[in-house]
Order: sequence, then C-alpha cells, then structure tokens
Amino acid sequence: MLSEFKIKISNFRSIFNLTVDCKNGELLIVFGPNNIVKTNFLRALDLFFYLDKDKFNHEIDIPYHIAEGSYGGGSKSQITVEFGNQSGDIYTITTKYSRSRSENIFQMNGKKIRQNSVLLK
Repeated sequence: MLSEFKIKISNFRSIFNLTVDCKNGELLIVFGPNNIVKTNFLRALDLFFYLDKDKFNHEIDIPYHIAEGSYGGGSKSQITVEFGNQSGDIYTITTKYSRSRSENIFQMNGKKIRQNSVLLK
C-alpha cells in the first residue's frame, strides 16, 4: 500500500516546473479558475500512465519558448512520480518525451532511491 507520493512535471505545455505532494489518506483535488494548468496537469498524468510516444505532440506539449527559444530544440518534457510505502521504501519513475528529426522519443527510468526514509518533508 502506498503511503505517499510526489508528482513532478517540467517543460510540459504551460508547466515549467510543478511539484504536487500527496500524503497517505489525503484526497487530491484539482480545481481553480481557467488557464491555471489544471488540464495540462491532467494531460501530463495521462501521458505518464499511458506510456505511448505517439500520444505526445511536440508542437503543443513542449512550450514554444523552450523548443524554439533560447533553450534550443530538443528540450524534454519530463514527468516524475516518487512514491513510498508504509515500510519507508521510496521509488521513482521518470518519463521523458522529446522529438528528434520528426520522430517522438520516449524514455522511461525507474529505481529505488532510498530505503526506510521520509519522502515528503
């Protein structure tokens, strides 16, 4: 059983860098006025769990100022989920989406990052 988790999203649509912490038993509610990243947050989660490089749309999923601006092409959208169990073990899974020569690129890495420690401080 998961006891807590953290979602980190960077360089995805209107999200430059977002971290959402959730603790055991807490309900995560996404709400607010229009144009404050709710839909983009949910789309990033959909990409994370769907694991299909063809669902990624480089033209709209990587912000223009990152893909074509001062950061240069090839920057990656990244979605990371860290989760811990009740024993204190912590794991991380990271997905990266990018595009090269009109082909979507998908990378996924996972690992145990700590044992018997606290994820959220």
